Amino acid sequence: MSPPPDVGGQLEVFDSVNTAPPPERSWVMIRHADPDRPIATFTVLCYNVLCDKYATVNQYSYCPSWALNWEYRKMAIMKEIRNYESDIITLQEVETEQYKMMFLPELKKLGYSGTFSPKSRAKTMGEEERKYVDGCAIFWKSDKFDLERQHTIEFTQLAMKRASMSENMLNRVMPRDNIALCAVLKIKESVYTNRRVTIPATDNVVGNPLVVCTAHIHWDPEFCDVKLVQTMMLAHEVYRLLEEVAKHFGITTQQCPVLICGDLNSLPDSGNISRQHMDLKSFRDDVCLDKFSTSSDRSVIQHPLRLDSAVEPSTNPFTNYTLDFKGMIDYIFSTPQSLARLGVLGSFDSNWVSTNKILGFPHPHVPSDHIPIMAQYAIIPTSHQRVPPPPVQLSSSHIGVIGGGIPSHALNGSANGLGHPFGATR
Repeated sequence: MSPPPDVGGQLEVFDSVNTAPPPERSWVMIRHADPDRPIATFTVLCYNVLCDKYATVNQYSYCPSWALNWEYRKMAIMKEIRNYESDIITLQEVETEQYKMMFLPELKKLGYSGTFSPKSRAKTMGEEERKYVDGCAIFWKSDKFDLERQHTIEFTQLAMKRASMSENMLNRVMPRDNIALCAVLKIKESVYTNRRVTIPATDNVVGNPLVVCTAHIHWDPEFCDVKLVQTMMLAHEVYRLLEEVAKHFGITTQQCPVLICGDLNSLPDSGNISRQHMDLKSFRDDVCLDKFSTSSDRSVIQHPLRLDSAVEPSTNPFTNYTLDFKGMIDYIFSTPQSLARLGVLGSFDSNWVSTNKILGFPHPHVPSDHIPIMAQYAIIPTSHQRVPPPPVQLSSSHIGVIGGGIPSHALNGSANGLGHPFGATR
């Protein structure tokens, strides 16, 4: 990627960084779909695009200022999104005005529809200020999905509504106005790779729902308790939505496919948590958390979702790479009973990073401090669904068993509580 023509003397800065772009990321196949069978497949992309107001020279001093400029970065971001052309795109840190003026119109040209929700603070602002509030967005290929309904999860509102008697909740969680956005999509015929073959009625997933959620959890390590509580709220609210969707479509909650994508600001080894987890801080003995747990045992925190991670930290050591922090904090979770993982986007080339002594992202060739992650799934018809085995901690060499419910490290509803990565701090 070349620098813009008006940067003048800053060309020298560009040369001092590195002009060679990183190698293309490879696609890692987990299992090949049978081309002679009608199998409903789709891809999903998760990407924190780094909102313009956060891309400051103070925060990213190692990046040339022209490469931090939104007019430059937005072109590179759209190029990356177009390159992967995923069926479903989930974005975080999308500025309200940029959603309206850039993301939605540009992606409409490529056949997408979309929905967006800003952080809760937008409700308290005037029209001009609201333009610069960031939030979450979901886009989907219009020929493959229709929007049935959308739902915004506002952690601030949940803190007031469900736990207003808790000082911890009011003082710690309520002021952090992160959100999650859910879209209930209705599956269309174009998801099938081979439409020339007749699909048995019991195997046809057309008209069935797919619940997609994108979330941005609070970032500050000093508020590790808030991260945990927001994550509990997220799992609880997604399941509440799932119950409504299942009832509407006449299926069980286990039969409905679910994706939870986002910047969760927690590392994969954050671990399973008990009620006495040190990162819960003053919440450890707060009864308000009972509202977000399905366990009858108050020593653990539990939710009813069974989710597996698409991307393994052993093969993707980082999704966020800055001077101060390098690690995997972005995730795509799916329900293994109803979604079979077929493949994932491979890791960013670490050799390029080390050889060129890259201090961090953004970089003239990397427009955000995060890199996108992506996965492909096959939708398992309800007639073929099986109860997956309990989640297991996989070794770095074990990519996962398709359809068996044991891909990588799981965020699960077991007695161990909210598992990876819904745990401790960055």
